[in-house]
Amino acid sequence: GQKNEEEAGSHYKSNSSILSLTHSSFTQGTQSPEHERIKELVCSIHPLISEETALLFARDIFEKVFTLSDRIIQEQKNAQQSQAQHHPSDLYVLMLVNEVCLFVLQTAREKNAQLVTQELTKLFLSHEKRWQHKYIAVNFIRLRLINMVDLDQHLTEHLQQPNNPETRQVVEFAGSIVQRCLVDEQLITQKDLKNTLEMLAEIAKATQAESQGAPPPATETDAAAAGGEFFAKPGAKPMAKPAAVAAAPVASQAAAAVPAAAATAQATPAMTAARAAAAGGKVPAPGSTNLAAGGSEAELRAMVSKMFKEWIAICTGKASKEEGGMQTLQQQAMGYIHKLQHHGMLKAVPVMDKFFSLLMEMSLEYCVQDLEKQEKEAAEEGDEKKKKPGTSNSHFLTVDAYSDLIVLLIKCCGRGQQQPKQSEGKEDPLNNITAEVALLTKVVAVVSRVLMEDHDHQLKILVDAVPNGTPFSGFHQQPYFRFYSNLLIALNQSQGDSQNPSSNDILTVFSNTFHALSPLRLPGFAFSWLELISHRMFMPKLLLTKNQEGWPHFQRLLVIALQFLEPSLRNAQLPDAIRLFYKGTLKILLVLLHDFPEFLCSCHFSFCDVIPSSCIQMRNVILSSFPGHMRLPDPFTPNLKVDLLPEITQSPRILSKYSDHLKPSDKGPPPVSKEEIDHYLANRAPASWLQTLHTKLLLPTNASPANAGTRYNIPVISALVLYVGVSAIQRLQAASTENPQTTVSTLDTSAMDIYHELAVRLDSEGRYLFLNAVANHLRYPNNHTHYFSCVVLHLFADSRQHQEIIQEQITRILLERLIVNRPHPWGLLITFLELVKNPRYEFWKKMFIHCTPEIERLFDNVGQSCSGNLPKVRQHGVAGVAGAVAGAAGPAIPGSPPPAAATSAAQAAAAQGPLGVQPKSPVPKA
Repeated sequence: GQKNEEEAGSHYKSNSSILSLTHSSFTQGTQSPEHERIKELVCSIHPLISEETALLFARDIFEKVFTLSDRIIQEQKNAQQSQAQHHPSDLYVLMLVNEVCLFVLQTAREKNAQLVTQELTKLFLSHEKRWQHKYIAVNFIRLRLINMVDLDQHLTEHLQQPNNPETRQVVEFAGSIVQRCLVDEQLITQKDLKNTLEMLAEIAKATQAESQGAPPPATETDAAAAGGEFFAKPGAKPMAKPAAVAAAPVASQAAAAVPAAAATAQATPAMTAARAAAAGGKVPAPGSTNLAAGGSEAELRAMVSKMFKEWIAICTGKASKEEGGMQTLQQQAMGYIHKLQHHGMLKAVPVMDKFFSLLMEMSLEYCVQDLEKQEKEAAEEGDEKKKKPGTSNSHFLTVDAYSDLIVLLIKCCGRGQQQPKQSEGKEDPLNNITAEVALLTKVVAVVSRVLMEDHDHQLKILVDAVPNGTPFSGFHQQPYFRFYSNLLIALNQSQGDSQNPSSNDILTVFSNTFHALSPLRLPGFAFSWLELISHRMFMPKLLLTKNQEGWPHFQRLLVIALQFLEPSLRNAQLPDAIRLFYKGTLKILLVLLHDFPEFLCSCHFSFCDVIPSSCIQMRNVILSSFPGHMRLPDPFTPNLKVDLLPEITQSPRILSKYSDHLKPSDKGPPPVSKEEIDHYLANRAPASWLQTLHTKLLLPTNASPANAGTRYNIPVISALVLYVGVSAIQRLQAASTENPQTTVSTLDTSAMDIYHELAVRLDSEGRYLFLNAVANHLRYPNNHTHYFSCVVLHLFADSRQHQEIIQEQITRILLERLIVNRPHPWGLLITFLELVKNPRYEFWKKMFIHCTPEIERLFDNVGQSCSGNLPKVRQHGVAGVAGAVAGAAGPAIPGSPPPAAATSAAQAAAAQGPLGVQPKSPVPKA
């Protein structure tokens, strides 16, 4: 033991805080050779203790614990007398050795629980210094080294001796046990100390009854200075004060110390009486004795500032160690929570809102000041400035402390809201879940409100800038990101498994919060928002929730990101900030394509609905997804029969509520209703509805085409195309089931009439959008891909009017999706290969292919890739066609929106070139 203390002293001599055995760095880190020696010695203790030797170890170590406690108290007194700011290094060594002793006792109990607990209880209750070392009792209770029934009985017996000179020490001891183990850490229940609590309440009531009608007694300090005596009246003879009466203030405090959180459970009559006695016979109203209930705004701010500084001191390890310096970080934290309850900060909802709001504002103020200071220094010193090691995140100190406090409150909320036990000793966790989620919802709502006010304030300064006015300092999003990120990490780690009942609720709270903080509402928070929705503790866990309950939440967030990008991508106006946001969104889609392809498969409709037509590569990433269990057939296999594939009869899963665009809403009736479509599909009438259908797809007259980028209602077009296709597939399947021997044609149907009419009657812009909506369903093998592939090929071959224009636009739509970088949808490639290889379509005889030598050379390369050089195409997979096209294409330029008049599809493809291929392009990959 002496050797251990010497080596520990050498290691901790220059340290400001002890490296506890429970600290992760104790076993994981490598601080010094002395530390490695200490770690080796500690780890070698466990194998030495067995079931046979456990009792021997427990007896030997027990006396050592009391000796260490005496020395620790003496060292603490020496530090106070010398007015040192930090405890001597010897104190830290003693605390470490004390931890080792407790570790030995805990290990001994694990080997032989019954005998060790019985022996340690006997030794403790018979020790002459037991009342002076209450922290030993707390540690024994925490480690379950003492029998609570015996302890309760022992305390009760000594509290029943009013004239015993030790009664005051016993009351103080019992009060400390109640405060620490029942109130702060909730290591025990009221039942464990039932008799002790009743005795404390009786002592408090008896003292109150004796003091009625008598002059105000002297204070506890005065009584102690008078040697335990007090005078009933001036000049009277001093009377000896009974020990029980002298201990009455302590008894009242101990009996009233049962916290408000624990009091939500059924309180015993003795506890109620004790609290009433401590309050002078009246139970105080909640918050009536704290500043938060009636203090002014300035007083509340001053109190919150003071309390926040205390919390930061606890988090940084600089807090003064009370009660002999033996408090652990957990004990200090629980004591701080009790202090917040005492001051009423966590009782009334308005006070709680103000408390959380002030904490966030104070955290933000310090963080922003430090950030601006560092930015100024960096600007003055240039790029040669180097950050000091270990101080890169110093400006987040207050934000980290605030988030740590919130996490602690949420955890305590779950424990403090526990209900009485159910039958068979089981507890219902739903009440705890509700309490945790409710507090988290309240906190993030307050922080979000502060964020919005800060953002709007900085935006107003920027817009309304006046000379000599408030300078624009910019909106700092880093502190808010740090706060939300800290909460995500801490709460997900505490919840553990994603199947935890409260895990989904917590993720839902964050999802709703991020939805409220949308970049459409707060563009200054866009980058942090994008980082948060793709956070490793949010996105994967949300997508891995049971029964895929989190998919709609993340679909909603990803749609917001695409909507934020849509105006810039549509107009090909991409400043550096938008370009960076685009790259981040594309990376998220690539991660989803690799890790969660089923999510993209199920939600592709909602995403494609908000991606502009010129953003081809991003759309391809989404449409290239396919279920993880599926293996795609090689599209270049000779004589591949797509209609014979087993997957081609299966319907894809679509989570998007596409039919909502065809139903009445708050804005009024839809342009095209679901009932009208169903009526025509069933009756193939009326013809007038079909002839005027294309006019219903235009935006309302009060809508601005400049803002929408088009004159057409794209969501309605997309919903109409998919709904008609799904209905047609269902009718074909029903007809095939009724007549298995009859081949059902997909061509002569009411659904194909609708597609034909739209292709013929729409102008070039509307037709481009319509054909794009059809091509969005050329994906992995399923019956939707097969059906819409047949629709494209049929429209190419059997157009009744404007045949050449329709064929040009079909070729353009297919080709522009293939000339970009990989990935390429399987169904798109299958359809294009069928179009160029099947002589029925006479693709190579079309006039638009031979309009210019450049265009003709482009399609010659395509033809060689599809038919004349199959081995090379197979080697490059679906990129073979794209590679051939890129070889003859011109320089990369941004994709343009669909032209208002008919243009050659080949000219458009050649002009666009390999979109997003060249890194020096003025726009990101589209």
